[in-house]
This record gives sequence, structure tokens and C-alpha cells, in this order.
Amino acid sequence: MNAEGGTLYIGIDDFKVVKGIRLSEKDIDKLLLEIDNGSKTRFSPPILPQKYKVDFVKVINGRTRYVLNEIYVIEIHISRNTSEVPYLYNR
Repeated sequence: MNAEGGTLYIGIDDFKVVKGIRLSEKDIDKLLLEIDNGSKTRFSPPILPQKYKVDFVKVINGRTRYVLNEIYVIEIHISRNTSEVPYLYNR
């Protein structure tokens, strides 16, 4: 994880083309729980909930301008690490 913080985008390819991820409301709830649990158990020290924010941005068809049903780009915003101790990922 970058010490300066930043945003991780899921659903955008390497060429900056928005693909999106198909997610139901149940999938979103499950993913939020997994991120919350992982931030506490997979990192040392744990990443506290106030240090990150997860947004689900609906994808719009570029030609028709219609919102695509259940298609999202996931944005995970991570705050700058103000601690001198780096976050270490524990598998």
C-alpha cells in the first residue's frame, strides 16, 4: 500500500477503458464485509475503517447514456499513512 494514499479502481482496464463489474446488492454487501474483515486481519497493523472508503460507481453506456444495471466501478480510497509503521500484508 502506498504511504501517500490513493485510489484503487476495480473495473477499469490497463488502457483506462471502463469495463465495470457486475454486482447485485447482495454481492456489494458481501464485498464490503470482506474488505472490512481483510483490512483488520490481513494487514499489520490493521487498517482502521476511517482510513479507507469504498464507493460503488454505476457505469453509464457511452453511446446511449443509460445506466447499466448492476454494473459498477469499485473505488477504494485509502488515506495517507501518517504512522511511521508501514502496513504489511499478511496472507
